Amino acid sequence: MDSILLYSLLILFLIFLSGFFASSEVVFFGASNISEEKDKAFYKKLIDKIFKDPQALLVSMLIGNEFVNVLISSVSSGFVINLVGKRWVFLSSIFVSILIFLIGETIPKNVALFLKDRLLKIYAIIFYPYLVATKPFTYIFVAPVKKILKLFGVENISLEKKFSLEHIVYIMQSPANAQEFSEEETQMIQKVSEMRETIVREIMTPRLDIFMLEATQTVKEVINEILEHEHSRIPIYKGTKDNVVGYIHIKDLMPVYQHKDDKLETFLRPIEFIPEVMNIKNLLQEMKKSSSQIMMVVDEHGAISGLITKHDLLEWLAGDLPQEWEDEDEFTKMSSDVYIVEGSASIEEVAATVGFELSENYDYDTLSGFIMANMGKIPKEGDEFEYKGFKFIVDKMDGKKIEHVLIKIPTDKEPNS
Repeated sequence: MDSILLYSLLILFLIFLSGFFASSEVVFFGASNISEEKDKAFYKKLIDKIFKDPQALLVSMLIGNEFVNVLISSVSSGFVINLVGKRWVFLSSIFVSILIFLIGETIPKNVALFLKDRLLKIYAIIFYPYLVATKPFTYIFVAPVKKILKLFGVENISLEKKFSLEHIVYIMQSPANAQEFSEEETQMIQKVSEMRETIVREIMTPRLDIFMLEATQTVKEVINEILEHEHSRIPIYKGTKDNVVGYIHIKDLMPVYQHKDDKLETFLRPIEFIPEVMNIKNLLQEMKKSSSQIMMVVDEHGAISGLITKHDLLEWLAGDLPQEWEDEDEFTKMSSDVYIVEGSASIEEVAATVGFELSENYDYDTLSGFIMANMGKIPKEGDEFEYKGFKFIVDKMDGKKIEHVLIKIPTDKEPNS
């Protein structure tokens, strides 16, 4: 009776061991949080050593599994012979094979498939001593394996995980990770994953909504219309709206009082044309290559079907963004020659409205940036300076932020609005 119990316990232990080796393959090669665990000091060395040589890791698993399975067959055969004689050995071998397949292979691997990330730490602690102990035997098999792989051009195998964007989105949207990411972050990654499938036509400004101007119009004729539409870059056509000849940047028109009689075609910049079926990924590459902020979109017949800007692209990726000029209350006209302007106002809009010319290589976007660049410091309330005859007085500060600026226009110049 004691021998039966001993044999039974030994066989069960060996089957359990077989299950461990079988499931370790799933755990080590399937876990998605390898990099995460490597960031934790306690496991970093251990996991680095285990994953240093993937071929050796796999071979050591196979050696262990095969060795244990051979032991199970031998022990079970000896147990059956001692118990009922040799005539039942064949049937017992079939029974043990089924047992190994179910309990030693299938069940452990399926369990590991669902719990692989949780089991990684435990398996690493248990498996490492075995990996060290079997290293001499493992090398005998690994050396020829590496040489054979080299013949097929495979030299280095890494366990670093490379996920597709679709996989990342799936992970982010899973219930386990839902609280880790905001809805906006998830949507942005989702959009990035859709860049190959989404085409320009789906996100462009359609032709009917494009603000365009005719090349022969003068600055004086269109300046109020430009300020009303609040776009810094405007497509220019000649004759018909299908004949777009370029675009103008509003800063090129400044100061307006000097250019008021000039035609818009004087300020033309080249504009690029792209097909409406181009995908967003290629659009991004085109914009990066050309450094263009604005492109015209054409249909299959070459007719203008829309307009696309970097703002449209960013808005598609990140959701609603502020328009180029958004705040209607940024300017307050106190008198014919005095304005109160918010510090956050676009410097291009300020210059166009008030009527002064910016230097060619300015690197600021707002009135606040313009003031700090010219004063060389963070101003205090009441600080003032002159720029080309225009007087700028810091009217209100909020800590280090410029809230309001008073602008006085020279008597010999007129504002544009």
